[in-house]
Amino acid sequence: MTCICCRGTPSSSSSSKPLAPTCVSCVGNCNRGRAMRWAVGAAISAGVLLCVFSLVFHTISYRVLAAGLEYDAIIDSPRAPGYTAFADQASLPASDPIYYNATFFHLQNVDTVISRGARPSYMEIGPFVYRVLSTRVNTTFSPDRNQVSFYPWLNYMFEPTLSVADHDQVYVTNVNPGYLGVLGNTGGDFELLQAYAWPVLMDFMQFLTSTQFVSAVQFSRLPSELRQQHRLLSPPLSTADPTRFYQVWANSTTAPSSEWDHMLVSTPSSGPSGITLHSAEDLFNQHLPNSLTNTSSASFAVWMQASNQTFSTSRSARETLCAEFSLSADQLELILNWIHEQVFVYLIDPAIEEEFGVSTAEDLGFLQWGMCSVLKDGVTSVFPEQMFGTPYPEYGCYWKHHTPLGLKKLGTLPLNVTRQFFLSPTCSIATNVRCYGDFLEAELMGDFRQIHEVWGISEEELPFVDVYLEHVDLQVAAPQLKEVLANNGGLFANRTVREWLFQDDDPLIARLQPSDPSFCMLCNITKEEFVAKNKPATWWTGKDDIRKIQTWYKFQGSPTLDHGYNFSMPYGGYGTGQVPPFFQDYPHEVLEFFTTTYLRTVQMIYQGETNEWFDIPMWRYALSNSTLNPDPRYFDSIRGFANMTGIYDLATVFLSNPHFFQADEMWTEKLDGVRAPEAETDMTYFDMDPWTGKLMNVRLMVQINLYLPPNQGYFDLYYRNVTKDIMMPFAIIREMAHLSQVDAKEWHVLVADVLHDRFVGSICMLVLGLCLIVLGVVLEIVRLRCCVANERECDPTKRREDAGQVTPSYSMQNVASRHTSDSSETQSLLYHLHS
Repeated sequence: MTCICCRGTPSSSSSSKPLAPTCVSCVGNCNRGRAMRWAVGAAISAGVLLCVFSLVFHTISYRVLAAGLEYDAIIDSPRAPGYTAFADQASLPASDPIYYNATFFHLQNVDTVISRGARPSYMEIGPFVYRVLSTRVNTTFSPDRNQVSFYPWLNYMFEPTLSVADHDQVYVTNVNPGYLGVLGNTGGDFELLQAYAWPVLMDFMQFLTSTQFVSAVQFSRLPSELRQQHRLLSPPLSTADPTRFYQVWANSTTAPSSEWDHMLVSTPSSGPSGITLHSAEDLFNQHLPNSLTNTSSASFAVWMQASNQTFSTSRSARETLCAEFSLSADQLELILNWIHEQVFVYLIDPAIEEEFGVSTAEDLGFLQWGMCSVLKDGVTSVFPEQMFGTPYPEYGCYWKHHTPLGLKKLGTLPLNVTRQFFLSPTCSIATNVRCYGDFLEAELMGDFRQIHEVWGISEEELPFVDVYLEHVDLQVAAPQLKEVLANNGGLFANRTVREWLFQDDDPLIARLQPSDPSFCMLCNITKEEFVAKNKPATWWTGKDDIRKIQTWYKFQGSPTLDHGYNFSMPYGGYGTGQVPPFFQDYPHEVLEFFTTTYLRTVQMIYQGETNEWFDIPMWRYALSNSTLNPDPRYFDSIRGFANMTGIYDLATVFLSNPHFFQADEMWTEKLDGVRAPEAETDMTYFDMDPWTGKLMNVRLMVQINLYLPPNQGYFDLYYRNVTKDIMMPFAIIREMAHLSQVDAKEWHVLVADVLHDRFVGSICMLVLGLCLIVLGVVLEIVRLRCCVANERECDPTKRREDAGQVTPSYSMQNVASRHTSDSSETQSLLYHLHS
């Protein structure tokens, strides 16, 4: 039997199985080939498994990391990881600041700008730095947790160490936005003068419906009442001591009879007043100036002023009375108390109520203003400061002395008409300056029906009211308004930095809108005031759609035009401006953000990569050049400026890039002292981490400008020489925040290290798998070469061929016989190997 490998004679040590005869040399070769095959299979299989596991690990770890970052980013309930920082930034460490940096433009030649229309010359003063604390008040989530609503309250704290000077010590002169807002609401400075009659009227009515007016009425009747009591209580000269009245009145503590009730200055608790007989006689001497029974306006005024210590002249009036009647301060105080607590209450008030049929001071005042019947002629103003002008318009008596042109009678308004004029349930002039404006407009349009229905004044009564209001405009309102405009309430004002930025009471607005007299840029107000004045904002949380995370849904309770991302300052790793994590998987060349600065959705354009902050690779986005192009949706008509007139109560406020960057050069050419713009310092941009989707470095730059419009009637009466159609720069505001060093370290640990380990692990497994596959291939090649070599070594025919011997020819019968034998042997070999 021949060997199945070399077809030689099998050795005695070979297997005795008939189908697997081998020679001694082929047994070793077959065993080595079998081991080689197992090694090749193991290497390639392990390599393939490692490559597949590397891809699976890379995909799964990506999903796990994305899920973790999304979980940290989504704030959909109070249990969310970032909710505490989102709701109250004050809970974070001081290492995560947001800064508000203000640089002001100071107008250096305001006098020549007003008088000659000189070219405005400015000087920049700053920076003044404030740390911003953000708190989201009354945070609530929708039932499906896809929306969050809140009030974004901000609080600003001055940082003196980062500022050039104390914001209370630096004064800045510039255009007053409050004045422009008033002009926007009234329509012009002539209309402003008309509107200023409203606070004058309110001063009148506040006085006429106050206890001061009641006191005036009471004091006006005091002389006649005391004369009558003097006559009743003084017996005939022939029957009694003529001085008895004065002695009892001044020093008796008990009434001799019921007729003396309410006529004693002294009381049991105070004891005798000590007023001398001479002083008492003089006080009741009607011929002496300033006596209690003297009916002159001077006597009336001095006693009125002495009794009301709110008057600036009260002290001097008291000193005058003490000197003229030899009274001590305590004695005068006893007399004044007697007048208010006894004479007015028990003797004068009942007579007033009976005469006029009124029971309230308000009705008494309305009756006086409309009829001039309570305080009649001859009573001068009780206000030495001439608060209301002359002659005595605070009593409403003007139209009793002036007949309107073309009319033959004097006018009066009944009590019910006067009440409706001031307290109309439809539009109350007494509480709303706009109602006064509506009345003037209806009068101008000749809408007598509306005037009668709303304010109760008939067409016949209207001329009297019109003449009276013109008198108030010219004689009272005009002088007062001129004084207010000169006292920091006009077109130009000089105020401290703190007054400009925060809640400053504008003198003009304080007169026209006393309920809210401030016009400020930042307005540090309480949380309660903020909630009362504003409506909530609403964001999408991204719970069901991560692509909508922190995109705006509502601002001030109204849906935004476009649902852009939130342009917010970074702090604490949470509560920041946020786009979807793993943002490189989304289209990212152009991003849309809704900013509460411009109150619109703006486009941010991708600029490239940067690692400016703590070696964190970030993407930089800059404000699109098209943001400040004319846009009819926002009433923008001037390139380079955002029209914010409607936001700042009709003050012509326009926002631009600092130093008019990307605006027409004509605006800079109209000014002196404004440097040329620079893209590096005057551009809004932010840096974003594409893995977490967080804004990590934000620079929001904006310049506030005040526009003086041409030909709108704004400056026809006042400030007629100022240059029109000019943008007056007010201040440059830079909101700045970036990732702190603590947050950067946390980012490296939680994000960068995880990404690094994931990358290294995946690459190592992939490389190792590929190496094993390559090793298996190499081993297979070696095995095949060994098999070829072994075959030549074991096959005699191959050896003869290799030696150059000629292989004998066979007949067809021999070939077929040998083929059958070879096939049988091959099957035996396969069976042997398989076994």
